[in-house]
Amino acid sequence: MLEAFIISILASFTYDNLNFWKTANKQVNEGYRWEYNIKERNKDVPAIPLINESNGKQTVIWVLEK
Repeated sequence: MLEAFIISILASFTYDNLNFWKTANKQVNEGYRWEYNIKERNKDVPAIPLINESNGKQTVIWVLEK
């Protein structure tokens, strides 16, 4: 029962972020690589950001760079 719950949560997360995963895989195949670079989120690029609840600012930690 617990396994089914965990699988459904992971599947839901993956489906909700499908656009992000497709873009990330495409960019990795084009030669981009993951870099640790904390910065404000670019709204034009799919991301899974950290959101500061007090001011709504969205931050990403890992980004794909060429």
